[in-house]
Amino acid sequence: MKETPEAAFVEQLGLIYQGEGMPRIAGRIIGLMILDARPYSFDELSKALKISRGSVSTNTRMLERFGVLTRVTVPGDRQDYFKLSKQPYSQMLERQLEKTRRVRSQVAEARDRIPADHAVTRARIDDLIRFYDVVTDTTEKALSQFAESPVRKRG
Repeated sequence: MKETPEAAFVEQLGLIYQGEGMPRIAGRIIGLMILDARPYSFDELSKALKISRGSVSTNTRMLERFGVLTRVTVPGDRQDYFKLSKQPYSQMLERQLEKTRRVRSQVAEARDRIPADHAVTRARIDDLIRFYDVVTDTTEKALSQFAESPVRKRG
């Protein structure tokens, strides 16, 4: 049976997320919800992606914690439903920014424990700190540019 372009997109997003250290299923869930923005129940996600309800539960909780998914209700239905947050990509950038700031801080604290007479070593660590400063600055600019994007303002 030939794979549809939509199914290929969902699978490709799963592989991309897996390559970034996230669960493949999380990427597949996001891919499905990008294609169809409606709320999905646990059962619908399980059937559409051919995964267990446990995998749905684990990955939707994680994506909800990251701010990528939002839990919603459907009138007359007691099930939990999930849909993409209003700004999932901004949430991803903000999470990356928090992580970068945290790592930069940890590197700076570690550098401060190295004796001052180890100037060459401290200078190399300072280069690493500058790297994190550049990444932080660039991510902040990306967040700002993304928020101002004409495409985002239409949606």
